[in-house]
Amino acid sequence: MKRVLIWVGAIVLLACTGIVWLNVAAMTRNKQRVQRIGAPKPELIEAISEARSRLAEFDEYLSKPKPTDRFALRSTFKSEFGNEYLWVKDPIPSPKGYLGLLDQKPMAYKANKGELVAIKRADIVDWMVRRDGKVIGGFTEKALKAGTVQ
Repeated sequence: MKRVLIWVGAIVLLACTGIVWLNVAAMTRNKQRVQRIGAPKPELIEAISEARSRLAEFDEYLSKPKPTDRFALRSTFKSEFGNEYLWVKDPIPSPKGYLGLLDQKPMAYKANKGELVAIKRADIVDWMVRRDGKVIGGFTEKALKAGTVQ
């Protein structure tokens, strides 16, 4: 009986060690997938500034939508690894900003694609309206696609 208890104890210890190792490996993998960038480039700062200064324009489109309009906001989400910038679709105004659905899978922020999230106005870095086949806004997207931001 004593020998059985020793074996059970050893198996439990190995299982716990394995679980801890898997958690550490997952955290390490997540750290490697999240890219940290140095100081923001002036072009990106300018794009964020324009998006924020024109947020009232987004609100105007949102208050008078056409049936085929699509709306999205890009916001800062804080995680243990730093800030992550994620798109949120179908935003609706709320007392402190907006509520919407995450439109992409976060790499570090603890949430899932499609999850309802709250966004503060101060955390918004970009916005986009798709209307009649045209994109309005998308300031950081344009800067990134133009290759001005590395």
